[in-house]
Amino acid sequence: MITELLGFSQTYQWYTGQPFVFPITDPTFAPQKKFLAEYPTFANVQARFGFGGDLSRWKDPDFIGYEGHVVHNIINDRTEITRLIFNVSGESRTIDEWMADIKTVIAFLLNKYPNLKEFYLQPVIGGLDNTSPVRSVKNQPTILEAIETVVKKSSGIIKVGAVVKLESSGFNDSIGHLTMSGALKSRALIFKFYDIHP
Repeated sequence: MITELLGFSQTYQWYTGQPFVFPITDPTFAPQKKFLAEYPTFANVQARFGFGGDLSRWKDPDFIGYEGHVVHNIINDRTEITRLIFNVSGESRTIDEWMADIKTVIAFLLNKYPNLKEFYLQPVIGGLDNTSPVRSVKNQPTILEAIETVVKKSSGIIKVGAVVKLESSGFNDSIGHLTMSGALKSRALIFKFYDIHP
């Protein structure tokens, strides 16, 4: 499999195992670009990150996330990608709204990546404390239910991604950005799920 990962700031955190400074003070993302230029590569894995990547923004086919504010190890053309991992998050919605938005983005991505064998919908990182005020923790159950429903009604290549829940100490803010320990734990669990090795 040749894998591409599409995500946002939290995705960048668990992909790199790094914290992230918010709000972003450098609009050119120079620190992140420098870090990724020196970050080890993984066999047959590349990644694109669109920061601020609420699912509603991915509904715009011209959203910069499809190219990436920052990227890592982009060496394969989209036609060569056989496994896509798309990270789902954003502002709260009803389950029907999540499903509709997910379906719209799936259609874009199947067109952009015509030779996929596996297409994983990766839910945002959630939490073990159901009373947490953190947005990603509150949203994960609804996102997961929407993903599972879409997968049941889709072709066999659409799959549910890794479901990760952290202690409250794994989150750095009310949106769901991760601490260093949260990023590292998420990275280990997600990489194991997708069999990604440094």
